[in-house]
Amino acid sequence: MLTISAIVLSLSSLLLTVPNTDNSSEKTATVHIRAVDNRGRDLQGQIEVMEFRDVLSHGPDVASSFRANTGIGIPFGVYRIRIRMPGFWTAERNVRVYEAEVWVVQALETGMGPTEGGQPTSLLRGRLKNVESPTSGFRIRLTGVFSSVVMDTFADQSGRFEFGTVPDGCYVIVVTREQVILASQTFCSPVGGDEALSIDLPRKRLSR
Repeated sequence: MLTISAIVLSLSSLLLTVPNTDNSSEKTATVHIRAVDNRGRDLQGQIEVMEFRDVLSHGPDVASSFRANTGIGIPFGVYRIRIRMPGFWTAERNVRVYEAEVWVVQALETGMGPTEGGQPTSLLRGRLKNVESPTSGFRIRLTGVFSSVVMDTFADQSGRFEFGTVPDGCYVIVVTREQVILASQTFCSPVGGDEALSIDLPRKRLSR
């Protein structure tokens, strides 16, 4: 017959061999961020993750975990995210991370934030001419000549495009499609009237 001491020793040995489920590894996720314009079209390019912080635990900012728009090993939680791309307003929202793979799709508004010194800004509209079918996929980039302003937008099906809150100054505007430069021109803002910019596209470069 086992003595009480032997029974206690056997139970102690058994408990030591049972894994402690309370100290299991923390669940983590891979978080992908995709930016689109206000029409839902994909904005290709590097997204700057300015902040990615757990709002419940007030833990550390893990924005530095993101590479090529993807963060690996993000602990489960509810996060406050702030992202930006050149030529768009900074976007901010809360994101739930409770699955192994999380996709965050964020629409960005074309335009710049408040400029230093209260520099005047204006709305800029334009239209592409000689647009042949198909009319989609035209990307317009606005680059400052004497400033670091860079803004991007897309033309709609009729060839119209728009930039919001463009700081006054001189710019180069370039039209591309499928990474091919189709046209470029320079101008100085502000320019008056709707569709103030008219950009002619060469027909021979658009024919299929």
